[in-house]
Amino acid sequence: MTGPEVVVVGAGPAGSATALQLARCGVSVSVVTAPHQRRGPHGEVLKAVAEPSLRRLGVWELFLALDLPPSRGIVSAWGSESLAEWSSIWNPYGDGWTVDRPAFDRLLLECAREAGSGLVEGRVLDAQSSAGRWRITARTQLGVVELEPTLVIDATGRSVWLGRRMGEHRLVDRLIGVLRRYRCRRSPEPVLTVEAAEDGWWYAVPAPVGELVVVHMTDADLWSTRDWDRRLAKTRLIRRLCEGAAPVRGEVVRPAYSVRTVLDLPGALAVGDACLAVDPLSSDGLCFSLVSALEAAAVVPALLEGDARPRQRYEEGADRVFARYLERREAVYGLERRWPTAPFWARRRQCHTREGPAPYISKMSA
Repeated sequence: MTGPEVVVVGAGPAGSATALQLARCGVSVSVVTAPHQRRGPHGEVLKAVAEPSLRRLGVWELFLALDLPPSRGIVSAWGSESLAEWSSIWNPYGDGWTVDRPAFDRLLLECAREAGSGLVEGRVLDAQSSAGRWRITARTQLGVVELEPTLVIDATGRSVWLGRRMGEHRLVDRLIGVLRRYRCRRSPEPVLTVEAAEDGWWYAVPAPVGELVVVHMTDADLWSTRDWDRRLAKTRLIRRLCEGAAPVRGEVVRPAYSVRTVLDLPGALAVGDACLAVDPLSSDGLCFSLVSALEAAAVVPALLEGDARPRQRYEEGADRVFARYLERREAVYGLERRWPTAPFWARRRQCHTREGPAPYISKMSA
């Protein structure tokens, strides 16, 4: 069957925000997403600087109505044993938010649907491009569905559904996040806590209903499922936060690598983490997802008319953002020198040369 002009694969913040903006501009668009994707992860902070993007999307008041817990600052132990504290009182936008991702994702997807976007709940089986059109095959509860859009937008996050098959990847590391939730006796302070450790680094952020989300960031090949308690015991700030708290469930491992993906294909565009995924240390992932959605939506009308120049500017802009991010990343990781021979930190020192970033790994396994 012939479907909409644009198909967005993925219903995270980037995908739903892109569909929302396109629908409001009168573009025929549908979102394809597996139902389980809409649950969303936990333990994320949205910076207050996201406010202008939320206003441009027309969801600011609805976002405030979610009544998300504030994130009022950062407490960190990075580069030394001394604590550093930063309060959001110095931010012109005020407090950030500890994001309830399921609620946030639902909000953006429902707004997209109300604006006129279609929704196909199913798993994409195949994608083929021919004669200026795509054929997207998805399996739904009602059977196999085929859509034939002019443009496909990959919004599948770090999994990069389309990019893994047809894109160019600039992979920086193999970082993963190992997450565990704790139920606390009293509500944790509404701050983000960050602590460097020998095998990586940790962060903790309050979650709804008196829970604490604790995440250990390390490289995939340095992690073993038996490492959690041993590594947690070697921390100071994070260990204290977990004292007296009961684990809600075991660890969940998620990819967290930094990667820039370019879809050099007619009629294809990537947004959010599928375009540019950053280290969680930056706390910029959600903000970039919203910005990239707005920028991509502005490019789509020209692409539908066969003009590729705005798309080139979009990719060049993403390249500049990624280059600046790599510079900041190098500077921040370079502050930590307490474990010079530890593999995790040695790799961060070696990832750049005097001539610039070291060569990227060009391919990711499908």
